Amino acid sequence: MKEEDTSRLVIGLSKEEFKLIEPHLAFLDKYLTLRSYIDSYTLSQADSTLWVAIRGNKVAYALLKKATFVNVSRWFAFVEQSHPELQEEFVAKDDAAKAKRAAQSRAGASYNIALQDAEIGKVVTRFPPEPSGYLHIGHAKAALLNDYFAHDLYKGTLLFRFDDTNSTKEKQEFQDSITEDLDVLGIKPDKTSHTSDYFQTLYEYCIRMIKEGNAYADDTDQKTMRDERMTGKASARRNRTAEENMAIFEGMIYGTQVQNCIRAKISVDNPNKAMRDPVIYRCNHTPHHRTGTLWKAYPTYDFACPLVDSLEGVTHALSF
Repeated sequence: MKEEDTSRLVIGLSKEEFKLIEPHLAFLDKYLTLRSYIDSYTLSQADSTLWVAIRGNKVAYALLKKATFVNVSRWFAFVEQSHPELQEEFVAKDDAAKAKRAAQSRAGASYNIALQDAEIGKVVTRFPPEPSGYLHIGHAKAALLNDYFAHDLYKGTLLFRFDDTNSTKEKQEFQDSITEDLDVLGIKPDKTSHTSDYFQTLYEYCIRMIKEGNAYADDTDQKTMRDERMTGKASARRNRTAEENMAIFEGMIYGTQVQNCIRAKISVDNPNKAMRDPVIYRCNHTPHHRTGTLWKAYPTYDFACPLVDSLEGVTHALSF
């Protein structure tokens, strides 16, 4: 067998899907029809390499037990019986690998994955909790990992931003508690901000979308709207004029159009149902813990977060 064929087989037999492994086993099975060894009449490097490749892959090893590839099964068993040192060597290496993984697990997980387009000193991540409750384990995980990638791995910047767009649930108490808990975790953000710092800017972006025909006001009831999004049906309000939508939006801001919301005009039948004209602004008369009663309508997380990420220069929005 040519060296390049052996190399190709080793790569093919390292796959973890049956359909990707089968063609390579079929090739080897045909090759071994009249052979006891891969090359000549004694154990060669090709035999050892291919035997270890199959033995080390649970999927390939399981396929041999089905007796589909008779010649490969015969060859594999013959090599194993005739050269027990291969099995002993494999077991020793496997035990060593397991011990190494166990040691790494005890020492702590490795997060050393490569971020796309990341440059030392230029990576900016963010931790954007909603101040609607106390810090939980999911928050801690996200905060620690964003801190690791920004500070430890890429010597960049970590932003700490409160996503305070839901005045009904949010309290200053929760904000203070989360800030204290981050300090306990040893996380030192480079900057702290609030989505509410950008309410005026987000309001202007929404106006721009409405005027450009990319957003519309909708007073469809919640159940009907949910059903229409599920079935891919357009809202009866989808083709309102920009002027009508602007008038309604201004009413929402001043608290006179509470039955309406603003939806992004994206698609009514996108395969990703989250992209089917999502709500980007909704009314809420509960006083905000930072801005008080200045606003009567607020941007949704889906609208605000990517825009504020862009405004603050976030390079990698990591979700864990």
